[in-house]
Amino acid sequence: MPRLWPALLVSLAAALLADSAAAVVYEHLRAAVGVQSHFSAGSQSLDELARAARAHGLDVLVVTDDDLARVEYGVPILRRLIRCRAEARSVLGRGAADAYLDEIRRVGAVHADLVLVEGVRSTPFYFWRVGWLGSRLTLGAARRKMLTVGGDGAEAYAAAPVSGGRSLERWRWQSLWLLWPLAGLAYAWLATSWHPRWIRWAVGGTAAVFLANNAPFRLPLWDAYAGDLEARPYRAYVDYWRHHGGLVLWAWPDSLPRPWPVRILGRTVALGDDAPSAWEPLNVEGCVGFPALHPGAATAAEPGQEWDRVLMAYVQGQRAGPLWGTGQVGYRGEGEGGRVPLHAVQTVILAQERSRQGVLEAMAAGRMYAVRGSGPGLVLERLEVARGESVAVSGGTAVGKGPVQLRGRIALADATRDSVTVRLVRAGRVLATIAATTPVDFGYLDTGPAPGERTYYRVLARTPSAELVSNPVFVASSSMDSTP
Repeated sequence: MPRLWPALLVSLAAALLADSAAAVVYEHLRAAVGVQSHFSAGSQSLDELARAARAHGLDVLVVTDDDLARVEYGVPILRRLIRCRAEARSVLGRGAADAYLDEIRRVGAVHADLVLVEGVRSTPFYFWRVGWLGSRLTLGAARRKMLTVGGDGAEAYAAAPVSGGRSLERWRWQSLWLLWPLAGLAYAWLATSWHPRWIRWAVGGTAAVFLANNAPFRLPLWDAYAGDLEARPYRAYVDYWRHHGGLVLWAWPDSLPRPWPVRILGRTVALGDDAPSAWEPLNVEGCVGFPALHPGAATAAEPGQEWDRVLMAYVQGQRAGPLWGTGQVGYRGEGEGGRVPLHAVQTVILAQERSRQGVLEAMAAGRMYAVRGSGPGLVLERLEVARGESVAVSGGTAVGKGPVQLRGRIALADATRDSVTVRLVRAGRVLATIAATTPVDFGYLDTGPAPGERTYYRVLARTPSAELVSNPVFVASSSMDSTP
């Protein structure tokens, strides 16, 4: 009998650990992500937004005003000296990064029952396509935007590498080549006895113009005249914020970039068809999220589409981290051009504490789901994946052996009844489709995962007026896993 005690204690400890993992109670905080105030494209003050958020039953407001809404085109040869600019209201354009963050903190203190999280919306890169002899200018990649949530303060926001910002320029040893006009000035100064004055003046004047164009003798990390650089600028942007405390998400590509329309050299600039495409989340490591649901046609979260390709790359070891799904509302004000209400698209965050830090920690860990629709929203009251004695929730990993059990519960926020269709997805394929009436408790025993296989599960749900997308729960095999 004494020999049985160690085994019994180990079993009891494992059971308690599994129970505690399943029994952790998270606070479900309803968040509007991607909200803009009058600091940039929005029509309301932060205080007005906070009051509207509470009126709509929101718990969190993630404010992401445009950091810099500026488009520039430089004339060939003298790109820096002769350039045209179009600009809309933005945080950095007004030099108001400190005021912006201070106002978010002030409003957060006034509305203590609302969690305000600061952020910005950025255009890390755009590029120009020029028609024959400049007959047509097209702006590319202007819809590829990113949201940064959190961050190390005003200095970090001001120095982020975004198109149109001076922070892109760096002093490097190659900058010495920009001093070449000094040779022309030296010639104009020294060649006084053997060359005509008009030649010296012409050379000296030309050199002075080019020297002024090259100042302040820094080279950009990239510019807008080299064509589409694909993932490179976005990787640099994400890497910057990984070192400055920010979470970076792909932004919902709303219909037009800011500022728009743009006129350069008397011509209206055409907008290229460069909305975010499949390569972007696949090739940008460190970006933690994307808009699984937004006011437009959201298809990337459908089984087997872009999101599943990213998640499969992660579980197969081709990507260092997963990509989490969020809801992004892109709110700029009520009643403007048919814009959706503030609460129409939400991210429900499972936080351990009701605070800015609690929200950021949950978002980084993937403990959230996205909902959208009119009327009472869908609520994912529970989603657990168990393998053996290990239990995990959204963003987590259940490590064990044997079959995998999914269990969950979906209801409407007002506890009413409505028809709902629930799809259980494993590794991009639908395992089961459940047609029921809310509230619905669902479960599924999956014997499919092979020993040693790493996979994931997620849930999609839809009523006639609402939609829900969960984040994945991963499953891995323990070292003791073997064929049943």
